[in-house]
Amino acid sequence: MFLDEIKKTLNGGTGFSESYTENGALGYRTTGKYLLDLNYKAASLRSAGESYIKDLFKKDSLIPAVIQSIDTGEVLMLAYMNEESLEKTVETGYTWFYSRSRAELWHKGATSGHVQKVVSIAGDCDKDTLLIRVVQTGPACHTGSHSCFFNTVM
Repeated sequence: MFLDEIKKTLNGGTGFSESYTENGALGYRTTGKYLLDLNYKAASLRSAGESYIKDLFKKDSLIPAVIQSIDTGEVLMLAYMNEESLEKTVETGYTWFYSRSRAELWHKGATSGHVQKVVSIAGDCDKDTLLIRVVQTGPACHTGSHSCFFNTVM
């Protein structure tokens, strides 16, 4: 289901004509190759990922997840995940987070329709932060802004 959803997203629901691939921290468009990379990553995550997921939550029950646009490389938002929300994200292919204020899971875009379809998930070197690259539908911020990071500090 995860791979099918990403294929539909990247193809607008039709045939596979254009795909995404990675270039370091940025996503860029190319043709052909990404489907194989995506299949490999999904298989790797499902086999080796379970152990890595357990390691992520050894220090704390919540970890920050940085959400990045696969189209532009822009950071869209920061949210927190617990083990259950990460597992739901991997299982469904859409972002799920843990709300610290409401003490419950939430599916990004469940009420607004501004969902985030997951393309890749990477853990950092310390196993305490995630970078999740997504195809964003609509604005990412609850204010209606494309990104939550629009307040200039310096």
